[in-house]
Amino acid sequence: MVCDRCILVVQQQLDQLGLTHSHIQLGEVELTGTPAAGKLQSLQTNLQALGFEVLDNKKAPPSKK
Repeated sequence: MVCDRCILVVQQQLDQLGLTHSHIQLGEVELTGTPAAGKLQSLQTNLQALGFEVLDNKKAPPSKK
């Protein structure tokens, strides 16, 4: 993300899908809770259609199995 409009577009997509976040800035979004995989897929699809690329989160702790 390179500008405030990019943040706005990403925030709109999050709101549209009902995904809450605790932090959003250029290039980074921190979601609240663990969203359903389907919602994450929808977010990725929507953002890609708008010209964004979603990268995997390398900051998250490893999931327990």
